[in-house]
Amino acid sequence: MSRSSEIFTDVTMTIDLNKFQDEDEVCNMMLGRNVTKHNRHLEITGSFHEIENVFLKLQSLKSCPAAHLLNSDNRGPLYPTRTEPVKVDRMVMKYIDEKYSKELDKVRANSVSITRNCTRQGDIVDFISIKSTPGPECSNARERFITFYQKIATNLQVKTLPIKAPSSVTRFRDILEEELPRMVIGTEGGSLKLTGNYLDVMRAEQIISTHNPGKHVGNHHSNTSDVDGTSKGSRQSRNKASSSSPVKEQHKAKEEACPICLDEIKETERETLARCQHSFCRGCLKSAFDNKPACPVCGVLYGEVKGTQPRNGTMSISQSSVSLPGYEKHGTLVIKYDIPSGVQGDEHPSPGQRYWGASRTAYLPDSALGRKVLALLRRAFDQQLIFTIGTSSTTGMSDVVTWNDIHHKTSTHGGPTRYGYPDPDYLRRVQDELKAKGIY
Repeated sequence: MSRSSEIFTDVTMTIDLNKFQDEDEVCNMMLGRNVTKHNRHLEITGSFHEIENVFLKLQSLKSCPAAHLLNSDNRGPLYPTRTEPVKVDRMVMKYIDEKYSKELDKVRANSVSITRNCTRQGDIVDFISIKSTPGPECSNARERFITFYQKIATNLQVKTLPIKAPSSVTRFRDILEEELPRMVIGTEGGSLKLTGNYLDVMRAEQIISTHNPGKHVGNHHSNTSDVDGTSKGSRQSRNKASSSSPVKEQHKAKEEACPICLDEIKETERETLARCQHSFCRGCLKSAFDNKPACPVCGVLYGEVKGTQPRNGTMSISQSSVSLPGYEKHGTLVIKYDIPSGVQGDEHPSPGQRYWGASRTAYLPDSALGRKVLALLRRAFDQQLIFTIGTSSTTGMSDVVTWNDIHHKTSTHGGPTRYGYPDPDYLRRVQDELKAKGIY
């Protein structure tokens, strides 16, 4: 039983009959239920699940958009108590539960219950409103969760490090657990199995290398292959800070440890990022930038990020005179994406295997802000950031073209719960998502 049904044992919903083409059809649906009629309104009382089932049935009737169903106080629309579930990777969710439980609570925002069900096809995450008069909380929590989940999943690495003396495995595990609290550390025979973000894995490699002579498990100064399609030019976009510093600052800098290798930074090898002022060994930073042109500490981008979107897609724009809800003074910008099927490259999950393409249509208001967002989306598309290849969160199919953490409005109506308008906060949110990828 869901947490919502435990909290709300008696729920009342008011239905405005004026919103339906067939009033008799609505009344017949209420037969056998606890219903009171007040003029042109029906007031129905029942358990959480009974009211939820009535709501879902009413949605199927003509002229019954979700925004027309009033809540018990007649103060606004009654939104669905739940939204579309998301399929997730079990290993990633286990890591999030163990190391990011507080952050997950913020996604929940005290108004939505997030439950996870384990199935043979994978783990399914459900979002259920726990408010007596639900609003768009479920849809907003779902978007926050997807953004949060993909950020963790994209940077998550699993690596096995051999230990020269098997008897030292426990000692090394204790050292890493103290130094890297965000990392999950397991043992496999004479090795340590590490699960964590890119920076923590690099730190762990250096710690083991330093204390495990003869078993050099990683060279943090060596080049690494591109995992996100980053161009070589972007790796050169970082800048050194000015070398003219007060004597005290120079002395302090000499004692500073590199956040990646944890060794003291030699002045001849120091490289300081211009925008965030974080300093690293030059070799460590080059290795990190080969992976992604962003500060390994704070994530500030230095250069143009390239994604894993297939290169043979198209993005076309057309205009419509029909207005979107909430933007009645403006027309509509219609975006059509077409990504044909093809063969996966080295940057994709299954190189050499076929992937299935996708065609998507999205909508923006033809306003000044809408055109600004359109220009940002065009840049993101050109940098291969709009789509990726992975597992669909809706169908569960793998090796398909999917959205890549930049949310689009794929419907003109229905509000946030149906990926449509009105949604007055959407243009701000999508700009934040684009900014996180260096598009602003």
